[in-house]
Amino acid sequence: MVGLYHCTWRRARLRIQAGRDIQRHHRRRVVVRLVDERRNGIARRTAQTGAEQAINNQ
Repeated sequence: MVGLYHCTWRRARLRIQAGRDIQRHHRRRVVVRLVDERRNGIARRTAQTGAEQAINNQ
């Protein structure tokens, strides 16, 4: 019984870690998109600062 509990606990921990990785990856992708928009000059300055604040608040 103890072994089974350990197994489920490990699985839950793996799922939590995977979620964190996804979050980190998503944040990186958002930053890359911001940089691309800034380079292309498409995004307005106000939109950029708002998005950057949202990223920092996460």
